[in-house]
Amino acid sequence: MMADLMDENHLIQSARQGELEAFNCLVLMYQDLVFWQAIWMLDEPGSAEEVTQQTFLLAYRKPRSFQDGDFACWLLKIASRLCLEELHRRKSGHSSPQKARDHDGIEVDAVFCVNGLSGSPEDNTGQHDLVKIVQEGLNELSPDLRAVITLVDIWEMDYTQTAE
Repeated sequence: MMADLMDENHLIQSARQGELEAFNCLVLMYQDLVFWQAIWMLDEPGSAEEVTQQTFLLAYRKPRSFQDGDFACWLLKIASRLCLEELHRRKSGHSSPQKARDHDGIEVDAVFCVNGLSGSPEDNTGQHDLVKIVQEGLNELSPDLRAVITLVDIWEMDYTQTAE
């Protein structure tokens, strides 16, 4: 654990100095976390992928904006802000949702893009039902509350990190 933290700190410092390879390692470490935050907030894989890319693009362009602290929290803060902007655009009618498609080009529900739900619906019925119930509940919340719930209850961040 301590070695991982030291490695992460080294990667962060190297990325801040413009080392692309170090930044790419950080992307690999955190891309799933950022994607999941976007999925939980947007309920749409296409938009979640876009937000994930935008998050890392912003992090790459402004590495010095990360102050010492929790790097994952910083990335999730960026992703959550981008999700809120996307939800605002949708509400104001400035963007239309993108539908996710499987390898055969068939539209799929966002919940099937969740890790571990790559099989058929019959294989994943229990997990699918739970994820769908959670997602439906999240969709009933305001975007701000959705961000808080996902950060605290799904990503298990403490309240101080979430408040940031």
